[in-house]
Amino acid sequence: MRLTPRHAVLALALAALPQIACTPVPTVPTAGTTVDSTFWKDYHPTLKKGMKWTYAETYVEGGTTTTGETTNEVTEVQGDVATFKITGHNAMTPDFALDLTSTQSVTFSGTFNGLPAVYKSEGAVDVTVPFKTFQGAAKVNLVTPNAAQKMYFYFAPGVGMIKLEITNTASGSTTSYTQELKNFVSP
Repeated sequence: MRLTPRHAVLALALAALPQIACTPVPTVPTAGTTVDSTFWKDYHPTLKKGMKWTYAETYVEGGTTTTGETTNEVTEVQGDVATFKITGHNAMTPDFALDLTSTQSVTFSGTFNGLPAVYKSEGAVDVTVPFKTFQGAAKVNLVTPNAAQKMYFYFAPGVGMIKLEITNTASGSTTSYTQELKNFVSP
């Protein structure tokens, strides 16, 4: 092959591109295993000011469906503390502070609503949400003695939670709540 000046220009242009660091994709924990703090570190991004997650929400009870949207935005990061502004349909409070040190070392067992709880991997699944399709997302089940309630979280590395499904069956009636990632911004 004969090199031309056009090849030289292309080679210089490619050499001028910044080197891209490739982060290895973490392995989804085997189905049935308890999720630990390594999972949290692998599947949650380092928080930066301007990060924003927008979720479409659906709540179904007694045949009535309510939809909405919640946005979680990082408004400030100082050391290990990040401040979020939460707005939307089901937001309980507009601002809260999160201690990243305790969050990063979260224990994936303990209690949930006063009941013993543990997070168990359901393995890798492909998940389509309004934002995009995530292949090989991690599906995690919050296991409690309350057999009437099922809670599943879906995570993608570098993004965090992409979907949440909660169903509760009591007295023959089922309610469900779903959050699905609609948009994600990382500056």
